Amino acid sequence: MPTIKELCERLLRDNKPDDVVAAHIWCAEDVIGKAKERHYICTPEQANEILEDIDSHIDSELGITWMTLDCTIQDKCKLEPLCLSCQFKDNCSRPERNDPDTDCEFYEESEE
Repeated sequence: MPTIKELCERLLRDNKPDDVVAAHIWCAEDVIGKAKERHYICTPEQANEILEDIDSHIDSELGITWMTLDCTIQDKCKLEPLCLSCQFKDNCSRPERNDPDTDCEFYEESEE
């Protein structure tokens, strides 16, 4: 898979500087952000592997979409553990998630 530097060199080699082109660029930050949004753990190395996998299996008729990232993330990454007490992972106020001896504020609210 090309780096940004290699892609820019190729574009400048094969095109005139004022040529109009269409490009959609995906980076590791996109993969990591989508993984986090879906509650998956994704390291920068995994994100690069995902991009390489997507690039090597691209279907030019369909392109690369957020759904492409979703499906590949699900195949390659692990789900984050949820707070065992409250299931409000994003808002859990407990310092140590998955510690069943400590409840967070959301757990107490949900029992009333």
